[in-house]
Amino acid sequence: DLVQRYGPSAALVQSDQRRADEPEHRHGDRRSHLPGRDQAGDPDKAAHHYTQAGQRALKQGAPAEARSFFYRALELLAPEDTHSRWPVLLAMAEVLKLLGEKEAREANLEVLLHLAQASGKDPQLAEAYRARALFFSDTGDQRAVLPPVEQAITAAARVGNLALQADCLAVKAHALVRLG
Repeated sequence: DLVQRYGPSAALVQSDQRRADEPEHRHGDRRSHLPGRDQAGDPDKAAHHYTQAGQRALKQGAPAEARSFFYRALELLAPEDTHSRWPVLLAMAEVLKLLGEKEAREANLEVLLHLAQASGKDPQLAEAYRARALFFSDTGDQRAVLPPVEQAITAAARVGNLALQADCLAVKAHALVRLG
């Protein structure tokens, strides 16, 4: 079970999958499940404000607060709104890294990779694979760094993102040096 294995990020994904199957969510009415003040306004607008608050908290060195804001934004966003969910999940990966929440970060990265694969967009694939490679590097599993970093380099090359390619090559070089 993803929730038991990975915690809150996976719970949001499973909740999103269940909600997407409910009739009121298939037709875009997300207000029925929103509590209090979020119910009065537009859920997309509220999610945007929570995302901005999370980014500000992260910049101010308050990752725990940022996590709360990002989780709330994800709760408000429709499961099918991958365009809006993407930057929140990407920022959440950084927050979870800062908080040292390895399992939650891994689950978040799985969701990020799933969204990137579903979109089929190379810029997202490159970022998701890079984030996964960095996760393995941070956890000391240098052998596990190599497959996702290669996939990131390939995806970045397909879209001509030289900066991302260079960054990924640095990650790969670091892993190879540590492997000896």
